[in-house]
Amino acid sequence: MTADMFQECSIADIRYLPLVSSVGVIVDLRAALQLDGGNVELLIIEGVTELRISNEDVFARPMMRTVIASTPAVEAHGYAMDLAFHPSSVMSIRGRRGIFHEGVVDEIGDTQPDLGEVSEFWGGFPDWNSPFTICCSTIVEV
Repeated sequence: MTADMFQECSIADIRYLPLVSSVGVIVDLRAALQLDGGNVELLIIEGVTELRISNEDVFARPMMRTVIASTPAVEAHGYAMDLAFHPSSVMSIRGRRGIFHEGVVDEIGDTQPDLGEVSEFWGGFPDWNSPFTICCSTIVEV
């Protein structure tokens, strides 16, 4: 996994599962600059030791967080992913290992919907119930 691999992608959803110390992140790849094998990435960090999210601004209307920088790292005790977004926010996840599944969700189309036009908030975005065909997978573990 390379630096800025998620540049121009959007985060569709994040889930923390405390029972198994894992974080799942659905990444919408439709505007991706570097990834072109699918339209969705499922990033899973297992054995989470840190999850930090910071938002500088809170908006009254729905707004996607677009990745402007992503920094993956293999550290002494595991795997780390740091993401910086526009508008101003950051997310850091650290854990035992990172799992990446890139694939296709057919039902979402080729472009992200205009959030100013969306009548149903989740319409047109991948979610946890979207049928997902995996194109490729990578596991990063210390």
